[in-house]
Amino acid sequence: MAVELYGFNVTAAIVSVVLYILLAYISTQNFKEKGQELRWKKSQAAQQLVRDLQADEEAKHALWMVDAGTRMYPVHISGVQDAWTQLDWELVREALTVNETENMSIPTAWICNCFDSLLIHFGEIQNAVDTGYVLFDDILPPLYYYVNRLYHGAERMGTITAYANATGAFDAKALMDRIKDPEGEAPAIMRRIQQRQAARANN
Repeated sequence: MAVELYGFNVTAAIVSVVLYILLAYISTQNFKEKGQELRWKKSQAAQQLVRDLQADEEAKHALWMVDAGTRMYPVHISGVQDAWTQLDWELVREALTVNETENMSIPTAWICNCFDSLLIHFGEIQNAVDTGYVLFDDILPPLYYYVNRLYHGAERMGTITAYANATGAFDAKALMDRIKDPEGEAPAIMRRIQQRQAARANN
C-alpha cells in the first residue's frame, strides 16, 4: 500500500532508493570482477612472454653465458654444427665487442645471435609494459636475477649496454636499466614480493 506524506509517495521513494543501492552494488561487483579478470589476463600474458624467452634456445644460452662461468655450448650457425665449444665470459665479451660483422668465426657469430635473441625478447617485454599489455610487477621477478647478472660489474654492464646500443636494442636496454636501477621501483617491488612470500610460508 502506498504511503503519502505531504503528497509525496514515500513507498515509491523507498523502493527507488533500494533499487538504486542494489543496482550500484551489482555494478560495483561487476566492475570489480572485470578488473580482477583483466588483472589475471595481464598476469598470464606476462608469464607467456617469459615462457617464450625461456623456450628460445639462443636466448637461454645468452643467459647461461652471464651466469654459468665456463661451460660447453652447442655452437652452430644456420644448422652448421661447430661441435661443442667451451666458452667463458672473456670469450663472450670479445665476441660482443667485435666491430667487423663479416668473416666472423662461428663461435663469435653464434654468441652474437644468442644475445640478439635475448635482446629481442627483452624489447618485446618492454613494449608490452609500455602499452599496458602486461605489468612491470609481473615480469620483474623472473628477470630480476638475470638482469643483475647481465649488469654485474662496470665492465660487464658496459659490454652489454654498448652491444644493445650498437644493435639498436634500445627497448631492451630500457628494460634492463629499469630493472637494475637501484634508486628505481624494482628493489622495492622485489622486497614486497619477498615479504608476501614469507608471510604465506608462515601461515
